[in-house]
Amino acid sequence: MRGLNELAAERLGGRSEVIVVPGAGHLFEESGALARVADLAANWFSSELAASVGDAASTGAQ
Repeated sequence: MRGLNELAAERLGGRSEVIVVPGAGHLFEESGALARVADLAANWFSSELAASVGDAASTGAQ
């Protein structure tokens, strides 16, 4: 059975990624879990924004 997070990611219609943080609950209260999520999110945004800038530059968009 697929989880709700995977279904939601598909419905977003853009680039997305679902990552499970081992040992973390849904509130990320466990030691280090929230820091891990913040790191994953920051890396994802950095990667996706860099890709978007590269895409815009190659098409001449401003």
